[in-house]
Amino acid sequence: MGRPDAYVASAGNVVTQASNFGKQSSIYDGIDASVNARLGKGRLVTGGVSTGQTTTDNCQIITDTPQKQFCHQVNPWTGQTQYKASGVYPLPWDLQASAVYQNLPGVPDTGTLSYSNAQIASSLGRNLSGCPAVGMCTATRSIVVLQPFTGFEKRLQQVDARLTRTFRIGRANLKGMVDLYNVFNANTILSVNGTYGSAWLRPTAVLGGRLVKSAGNCSFDFTVCS
Repeated sequence: MGRPDAYVASAGNVVTQASNFGKQSSIYDGIDASVNARLGKGRLVTGGVSTGQTTTDNCQIITDTPQKQFCHQVNPWTGQTQYKASGVYPLPWDLQASAVYQNLPGVPDTGTLSYSNAQIASSLGRNLSGCPAVGMCTATRSIVVLQPFTGFEKRLQQVDARLTRTFRIGRANLKGMVDLYNVFNANTILSVNGTYGSAWLRPTAVLGGRLVKSAGNCSFDFTVCS
């Protein structure tokens, strides 16, 4: 027999309506438009624009924490508007040129502060989770202190180009390609340091510099006789 004071704990699941915890919403309003034009003689132009606004609200389900002040967020039209275009143009000597242009929103700025257990414990009434029962607590928590989507870095504008030529050698098709990535050598910021301090908003990644790459592929035509 087991010990008299031993017992077995059991767990159960409670299924209920999400509305019992308050209303939460995420609303997107947007427009997408595109154009595809064939201009004859192998010339082709395509392009489009996509824009929208996203509003999220979970103020009724967030408890009274520092994050409640940002429970209503709006990602504006300017933060989600993008333009894209591409084109193909035939050249003499069986050459073909193509290019792609894109204009995308800049990355949003973020702002967080890191607090130590000593700074939080007095108002929280206890140590942070993860602190040892005895000894010094080195746990920290990062708190968002900047309203999301209120600041953005510069927009990304990038042009990529390609030059191709196909050679017919017997039953083989040999295609040579030269790609030029980031034609205008843009150095757009792709991510930033979001922690407040001397390095706040310092870029942590930027668009790769201009790059030239060559490639080729070969295909064969086979005739099957019956």
